[in-house]
Amino acid sequence: MGEIHVPAVPAKTTSGTAARRPVHPGLTPQQQHLVTLQRAAGNSAVTALLERAPVAGTETESTEKRYKQTTSSGPGTRPADLRALDRLARVLYAALNPGKSTPHLATIVDDGILHVAGNTAKRSVNQEEQSKAIALLKQVADDAVRTVPDRFKGDVNRWNKDFAKVRALATGDYAAVHSEIAGMAESLDVIARAMGTLTKDSWPNVEKNRGPKGPAEHGELTLLGQIHEKNKDRPETSGGSLEEIKIGGVKLACGACQLAYDAYNQEFAEKRGYKVVASGTHEGFFPGWKAPKYLWDIPAVRARLMAGLPSTAWSLTADGVLEGAVDLSAAQGPDHNPGESSSDWDTE
Repeated sequence: MGEIHVPAVPAKTTSGTAARRPVHPGLTPQQQHLVTLQRAAGNSAVTALLERAPVAGTETESTEKRYKQTTSSGPGTRPADLRALDRLARVLYAALNPGKSTPHLATIVDDGILHVAGNTAKRSVNQEEQSKAIALLKQVADDAVRTVPDRFKGDVNRWNKDFAKVRALATGDYAAVHSEIAGMAESLDVIARAMGTLTKDSWPNVEKNRGPKGPAEHGELTLLGQIHEKNKDRPETSGGSLEEIKIGGVKLACGACQLAYDAYNQEFAEKRGYKVVASGTHEGFFPGWKAPKYLWDIPAVRARLMAGLPSTAWSLTADGVLEGAVDLSAAQGPDHNPGESSSDWDTE
């Protein structure tokens, strides 16, 4: 089975601008020139259509399926690139052992590379699951999956939607539909190309601190640490728009992770011209949650974390471990999942 080809060209980073896709190798020189002109002019929709045009005089034509949106997204849905990152996390999650592995996976694209992280401690992802998940994502991107994964047998409609939209992302059809939003087609194109870059090297926290019990670092905060390391030396700024760095995930952030996002944004990132954006929170708090060292070492962030706990029944230890009693009825259920847009996709 072939992997998605990822050209060795500059790509969008967590602190940069979107990369330019190379001209499609199957186009004639005249078509290539026209695509280049339209891309330079910022006409993403026109560019996408030109790249899909059949090449006259060729002996063979691509048999790759194309996708079309049959129902559009409703108002108020999350940005398409954030939904795409959530969707990639769900596809990867489908390969994990239900009830035994991490309850969550988070995703980012950094320097054109897809990065994934699950929670640490007793339910951290093992190496076998990691290999299966990487293989499943490549199979979906290559249209090589014909059965619904066991984890989605109870929600086949969601899997079918995710499958069609990930395929549309891989073919460029998803980006073309969202090209009317400034910069969105380019952002989606970077995510599409990153699908073929996921390796074990870009998936930390595998079998990390596995054991019967112990504090856990949640996957999204592992990836936030990667973002922080890259941006920690930015000078402070005042005014101007903020660059948004998106973090996707299988589930909504827990209450403590959302508190960490807010504290980090307000006390560090926004003062330096950027902020991290995720899909929201289910507001549940879990004992054993641990603040990563890079967050705990920022005094203003640490103070905001301690002040933002939901009640006096909760506390943070000297090294940032959350203590309290979780309400199990509020810790489970579909409300922990990001809402999906109402759009539908099908093959042309």
